[in-house]
This record gives sequence, structure tokens and C-alpha cells, in this order.
Amino acid sequence: MYVIMTDPQRHEENNEKAVEKLAWTIQASQGQFKLILARCNYASIYDTLIEKLHKICECDINVFYLKESEMDLYNIIREESNHEVQVLMILGLESLYNPPQFWTSANYMHKEFFNNFSFPLVLWINNDVYQQMKQLAPDLENWATTINFLSCLFPSS
Repeated sequence: MYVIMTDPQRHEENNEKAVEKLAWTIQASQGQFKLILARCNYASIYDTLIEKLHKICECDINVFYLKESEMDLYNIIREESNHEVQVLMILGLESLYNPPQFWTSANYMHKEFFNNFSFPLVLWINNDVYQQMKQLAPDLENWATTINFLSCLFPSS
């Protein structure tokens, strides 16, 4: 069950500003690797936020949906970067079967991201994924820019 917050306009304004900040960060990072965490607890609003981002961002954004069985972030990015990539956006991190393997591997390879990729990488994550990343990939998380999105729907207690 969900409870509608009393001030949904505040959440909408926050999300608009966050989308603008994300677009600016992406555009300012063209030609270099930049890890950006788009932190939002509701996958149901990802599509709306991404659609808004496509409208205001002047870059071509490639969206990649992870399979639940994915284990290696670095190789996923390497394979996707074989195409001409200006921005790579990854969704589905909350559905991974083995997050410890995924994040441990990513942390081990963290310097390789910066050495081998020259485009912004946006990871859409929720709070649970963020906590996993902080615990299992602290080096990667320390280099990330985090942009927080809100929703006017919250689980009721």
C-alpha cells in the first residue's frame, strides 16, 4: 500500500531540478569518464525521468538493461562501448542475482573504468543497491557523483 505525500509539487520540483542537474553533469562530462549515480527508490518513475532527460540533454543516451545474471560491470560497458557511445545509462541493478560478485568485480576494476572509457556512465540505483555498492565497491562509490530523485509515493508503514 502507498501513501500520497501531502506536497507532491515539492517532489516534482525536486525531480525537475535533479533531471536538469543530471543533464548538465552528463553534458559537462562529454569526452571523459564520469560515474553518475541516479538514485531513485521507485523504478516505476525511471521511464518518466529518463524521457525528460532525453528531451533536455543534448547528448545521445544509450540505455542498457542488465540481465539478472550479469556479473561483470566492466565487461558490459566494454561491450557496449564498441558502439559509438556519448552516454551509457544502466538500469536493472536492483534485480541482480549476485550483487556481491557484481560489485566486488566492479570495485576491483575501478581504475580501468577511468583509464579505458571516455563517456559518462549513469547507474540508476535505489537505496538498497546504493548500500550494497558502498559496502562492496567503496572505491567506485567514492568517485561517483550522486543525484537524488524523490517520489510522491512512499510505502505506508
